[in-house]
Amino acid sequence: PLILKMAACKCLAALSKRSFDSLKPISSALDFINDCDLMQLRRLEGVGMVTADRLFEARQAVGGRFQAVHQVLSIPRVGKRLITSQVDHKCFEEYEMLADRANVVQKYLNSAQTCTSSVVSIDLGPKNTAWAHVSCNMEVLDMKREELVYPSPYSPQKVTILIKEFLSTLPDVQVYVLEAQSHRAAFVKGMPAGFLQISLQLRIMEVLMYSLLEQLGKTIVLLQPKLTSDLFALQSKGYSRKKKVGVVRVDELLGNSSLDTYCPSLSGEYLRLPKHIHEAFLTEIKKDDLCDSILQALTFYECYKSLLILQNS
Repeated sequence: PLILKMAACKCLAALSKRSFDSLKPISSALDFINDCDLMQLRRLEGVGMVTADRLFEARQAVGGRFQAVHQVLSIPRVGKRLITSQVDHKCFEEYEMLADRANVVQKYLNSAQTCTSSVVSIDLGPKNTAWAHVSCNMEVLDMKREELVYPSPYSPQKVTILIKEFLSTLPDVQVYVLEAQSHRAAFVKGMPAGFLQISLQLRIMEVLMYSLLEQLGKTIVLLQPKLTSDLFALQSKGYSRKKKVGVVRVDELLGNSSLDTYCPSLSGEYLRLPKHIHEAFLTEIKKDDLCDSILQALTFYECYKSLLILQNS
């Protein structure tokens, strides 16, 4: 509907000032492929009769015109070669990057009516769980760090009550972004038994949060920490060092230095914190957990921005 499209465009404008100019060659390549008749397709360099016939049949199967580049790319042994023959390598690399990020959130945002004007990002930890309520224009509306003490001895009922009480304190939004815990399985081998216990506890908390939020009709997006780490260049030797880098990145986003080197897509963008939240943040003992939840929310919006760029380009 037109209203939804206008809302999406408005949200996109708030997310970024990035123009679609860099993707115009991709759109032009798609138009070129759509405008070629069968004989013209057969005459294209490196295509040939059999491949051209397959391409033509695929185009007819979707109504006579490809509506999106991924429809061409999905054709085995021809799609990618045909698109890359029409655009330069740099342009196609940018398209692939946007497509990869868009795919991260598209599988969760299955409705055009999903409200993404603000999200609550939750960072799970063995002792501390932090959350941040962040809007699409990079304003932190609220945030908090809480100690979720896992019951001992273990009791499914007590854990469920613990998570329910935690979720009841969160702002009421449509989209909740959770840190996926599947990455922790990679570290289990050779690790102390205590680490395995913590890993299992966090996986249980993740499942409970997901299922309880889903019962409330909420949209839950699971983000792999590596995505945030790659986007904000958090890679660093040692867990504690990586956490410190996260605090530095948020400090940079607050306008104290530039993110051009680490995250060009956020160049010139600044994080906004209301005065009372900023004052509370400055006195916070464990800033790293709060910063992780903020960066995770921004990663979601970078992925969502990529999705909107592809849909509107």
